[in-house]
Amino acid sequence: MTTLKDLSDEDYVTYALNKAEEGFNYFSYSNRGEVFLGKLGNKNSRIFKFNKGVFISKSPLYTAYALYDMKAEMINEKQFIKLCKILKIDDKYVNEIINLKPRSIDEFEGIIPPELLTDLFLEGTCGEDINLEDLLH
Repeated sequence: MTTLKDLSDEDYVTYALNKAEEGFNYFSYSNRGEVFLGKLGNKNSRIFKFNKGVFISKSPLYTAYALYDMKAEMINEKQFIKLCKILKIDDKYVNEIINLKPRSIDEFEGIIPPELLTDLFLEGTCGEDINLEDLLH
């Protein structure tokens, strides 16, 4: 029986994209007690990292290719909610992921000075987390 880990990178990306087209646009992966959950979007996606149900970090994913190293399982919203309950993930994060409307940092080009925009990108800041009022004043 072939597992996701057995797939080539190219086959995994095909799997992930096909599943996303079928409505399986959430993903999960676990490694050494850490759990990575997220949601694929059209142009950019997000990955949330948890350890024993406790939120650790949120990072942008710009393509499905970023998932090939993990070979994460693609799941639908119902499966995602059930998994989060099993993992005891706080509803705050479950709802944030479900209602996620990712914004690309590129949307801020010309608004945020280029050197600051570069720093935000390098820090892994998600566009939806940028507060222009605080950032520019």
